[in-house]
Amino acid sequence: NPTGVFAGSGEMGVTGITYSPLDPALFVSLVYDVAGDKFARVIKAHLGPDRKSVAAVDTVFQGVRVNYSHQVHAVTIGPDSMLYVNIGDGLQSQTAQNLNDLRGKILRMTRDGQIPADNPIPGSYIYAYGFRNPFGAAFRPGTSDLYISDNGPNVDDRIVKVAPGSNY
Repeated sequence: NPTGVFAGSGEMGVTGITYSPLDPALFVSLVYDVAGDKFARVIKAHLGPDRKSVAAVDTVFQGVRVNYSHQVHAVTIGPDSMLYVNIGDGLQSQTAQNLNDLRGKILRMTRDGQIPADNPIPGSYIYAYGFRNPFGAAFRPGTSDLYISDNGPNVDDRIVKVAPGSNY
């Protein structure tokens, strides 16, 4: 309800958006609530022929438990046509080092949400790990270099050139 009261605090709702001319579609990252628990989701809004309307919506990725802050953020299409998704540590810093937990990571997936066979950690969405709260993401034009912004607690924000499989 766009005119209703938006309950909660922190960074909630839509957290990232990118356009893919390959599909054509919008990829939208968001936080959703199930009985008070917060989870990350990425949806793919397939655009109609006019590219001004949405013809269908699919869920591409979901289910990672997050928090009111340090959750799913930027979604980016790489020069390899893959979808890159930033997920914060969920206010639990130990998750960033745990390769069995998708929090504190940059994820790489197909535009339909599948794990690419050539990901740096076979069978995993994880592209890189060890992040606190990675907000922004952009690829350097003409290269495959991914840069992200990772927010520090009160200071020490950083810009990181992300190498596949690396720990930050």
